[in-house]
Order: sequence, then C-alpha cells, then structure tokens
Amino acid sequence: MTSRKAIWIVVFLILVCSLLFAEDPIVYITKTGEKYHTSTCSYLKKSKIPISLSGAIRQGYTPCSRCDPPMSRWRQAEKTCDLPLTPATEMA
Repeated sequence: MTSRKAIWIVVFLILVCSLLFAEDPIVYITKTGEKYHTSTCSYLKKSKIPISLSGAIRQGYTPCSRCDPPMSRWRQAEKTCDLPLTPATEMA
C-alpha cells in the first residue's frame, strides 16, 4: 500500500469516527434529582447543573418526561421500537 493511500484511509477513518461521536449535547441536572433536562425545563428552578448527555447517562440519570430531552441512541431505538434493547456495555 502506498503511503499516500494509507494517509487517505487514516483521514477517512478519522472523519467517520468524528461524525459518529461528535453529537454529545449538553443537558442539565439538579442537585437532588434523578432526571436530566433541557435548559428550559420548569423543574430547573432551584438548580441547573450543565453536563454532557453521555455523562448524565453514565451517572445513572434518566430523561425527564416533561421536557423530553435528547436520549442516547439505544434509548431512542428502544422508545421507537417499543422493545427493551440492551447495548453490549450494559450486558456485562
């Protein structure tokens, strides 16, 4: 394989990976709650702590039913298909 071709392959892979993992919106949590919210949710009157969506999910927060914040791709598929889906990382 020529070095020029290898460089293009690396550039392509970096671009694909950046597109796959680029979307990690900011959501908000409270000091005492178990849900994460959009910035305009009425439940955020007393405290409003910004956190990435992936960070909120890793820490065990679940989406607020009132403001309907973004969900992980697994949760979106679960909600759309009405099936309990479990990503490989949660199966271990």
